[in-house]
Amino acid sequence: MTTKSVKSATAVALSAAFLLSACSDGDNPSDDGGSPSDGGNNGFGESGASSVINEWEPCEVFDSNFNELVEHYEYDGLPDDRISAGYGEGTPSDLVECSANVMWEKDPNSKLDRLGIQGLTTVAVVASGSPEATSERFDELVNISRDLHERNSTFEDSEIQGDWDKGVLLHGDYGKGDTWAVYVLDGPYLIKVLLETGSNMSGGDGGSSEQSTFEVNEVRDYLVETSVPGMQETVDKGLQEAGVNIDE
Repeated sequence: MTTKSVKSATAVALSAAFLLSACSDGDNPSDDGGSPSDGGNNGFGESGASSVINEWEPCEVFDSNFNELVEHYEYDGLPDDRISAGYGEGTPSDLVECSANVMWEKDPNSKLDRLGIQGLTTVAVVASGSPEATSERFDELVNISRDLHERNSTFEDSEIQGDWDKGVLLHGDYGKGDTWAVYVLDGPYLIKVLLETGSNMSGGDGGSSEQSTFEVNEVRDYLVETSVPGMQETVDKGLQEAGVNIDE
């Protein structure tokens, strides 16, 4: 997979979920939860987890996590490069994220490789300077995503249990087919995984069967039981290698 590093926030068009949510009320995204509300250091402290995460090149750090996620769901390729948006380079600006538009199934009737079932996939981490500030940011980001997802009649909003402080899974369709957003708070950082399938999944909580490779429950279980814990392991390892005591 090839990766493009983003060095300007205006170059990022992949965080559509947040832009749509913010623009729905006619406001600038940064004015309605799209950017960290904590004024000090743009929501980041001078030391600890946030100072380390703030310097990461996300698609390098989360390379295996991203690849394992799309490979598990049997993707058919990436129409464009992955976008690696470090701190201050994406939308919202405090997300350290690796994103790509993923082709899940090419159109067999088209000669163009870019046509088919596709959607955005994002893995990201946020650290806001302290566990308390990160917890507040967790609630803000979940509420933004919740506003976007709950427009769909099959909307699911559930707490998820695991080796973390708080976890929320949202499932709905805001025009990109079955879409999942998973948020997990773990001490000084939070993790976000976004998966747009570009189609309606079969089984489980009811998609219509446009894409029958996986059922809704299978997608949900893999995100909660495998993908997010794998992200936690990557973040914890990176922090420990940088000398950050993650048990404090």
